[in-house]
Amino acid sequence: MSSELTTAEPDGNNAQLIDQLVARVRARLAERRRVLSTYRLQFTAAQLRFSQARDIADYLGRLGVSHVYSSPVLKAGEGSTHGYDVVDHTRLNDELGSDEEYAAYVRALKDNGLGQILDIVPNHMSVATDANRWWRDVLANGPASAYSHYFDIDWRPVKRELRNRVLLPVLGELYGKMLEAGELPILLADGRFYVQVYQRRLPLEIRTWVQILEPGLDGLTSKLGTESLPVLELQSIIRGLSYLPACDDTAAEKLEERRREQVVLQARLQRLLEESPEIREFIEGNVRQINGEPGKPESFEALDRLLESQVYRLVLWKAGSDELNYRRFFDVTELAAVCTEHLDVFEATHRVPFELVLRGDVDGFRIDHVDGLFDPTEYLWRLQWMLLREISKQEFEQLAPGQPEKLDEIKQSVLVRLRGDI
Repeated sequence: MSSELTTAEPDGNNAQLIDQLVARVRARLAERRRVLSTYRLQFTAAQLRFSQARDIADYLGRLGVSHVYSSPVLKAGEGSTHGYDVVDHTRLNDELGSDEEYAAYVRALKDNGLGQILDIVPNHMSVATDANRWWRDVLANGPASAYSHYFDIDWRPVKRELRNRVLLPVLGELYGKMLEAGELPILLADGRFYVQVYQRRLPLEIRTWVQILEPGLDGLTSKLGTESLPVLELQSIIRGLSYLPACDDTAAEKLEERRREQVVLQARLQRLLEESPEIREFIEGNVRQINGEPGKPESFEALDRLLESQVYRLVLWKAGSDELNYRRFFDVTELAAVCTEHLDVFEATHRVPFELVLRGDVDGFRIDHVDGLFDPTEYLWRLQWMLLREISKQEFEQLAPGQPEKLDEIKQSVLVRLRGDI
């Protein structure tokens, strides 16, 4: 990123505007509080929420520290005792308090002359629960997911059975044993199908829904009639699912078609289930049939085929040591590595922390395990350039509001002038 700026030349036609903007950005940078000493706060829902931290801000101020060093405050796994298992980089952790309570905490810091250093976690995310929507989208769509490049997944591992699939070592027993014990049932909820794995509901790839919807369709047609609108709609949905692009078809137009059409088809199925008791009864009966009967191994053959058709492979937890095809945090399978080297991933994972910086809530970051990133030096440069870019945007809006095209003309020159300030 930084190398792109070295070739830009100052724009003579906008010299005065550039000078003004550079001066304003430098003034903003000069306002930053110097970090002299910190006092660390470990936020947890059970022991220290934003409201409780607000109440001790005066005490911290009297201690003489310059900054509070806050543990991660983005949305973490439910009941997290540390906050480093982030599941959503786009919002604050509501278990620690509301946005209003966080704002009150920040005001209390400022009222007592304190700044804030925030711990952020760019290296990994928790995939241990259903709360990580990026990861769930990967499990539903594989390489066709919009978030497939957010995680460091090897879609072409040596083992052919894992091509375009993710190994999930989440089972407490061998797969076959759990299957035939009826411990991996299919569920229907809100017009979608899932496999229940303990407390989790893992999404089923939408094209494989045909394996649930199609069996017994001829009998249903005979019962309700070939002209039955609910039957015709179900047949149409099945055809639509069958024609969706496959998960490994990653051509741009196919990705867009898949993302668009699956939203429509899922909505149609949900509406059909709500409007037709006969169709709901038929589909729920198919689910019961697929889920098999413990003690009858042959009754689980359809369920086995369905699960083997997914973009993930369910295996015993011990298999993670040898066969895992996504990079994890050390040996913690529940923490999947995030590819912040991709610019769009970097932007998505840092938008909220930088919003806090720009509104003055945070003065700096402590980076958790920066050594685990693909290119730590480039990452740190990106942090600096993002700060300059976002401050420049804010100050430009004050100088020339409503003229984003003018900023596009001068931003390279502005950033080149500022490169010595970081």
